[in-house]
Amino acid sequence: MKILLILLAQNSIEQTAEDQSIRSLISVLSVF
Repeated sequence: MKILLILLAQNSIEQTAEDQSIRSLISVLSVF
């Protein structure tokens, strides 16, 4: 599940310029 979310986030980084919010989201997900 976490891998899927990370893949989606990485895909979003390529499509949008808001990679900082995406990276912070990944950081939060990595905690769990």
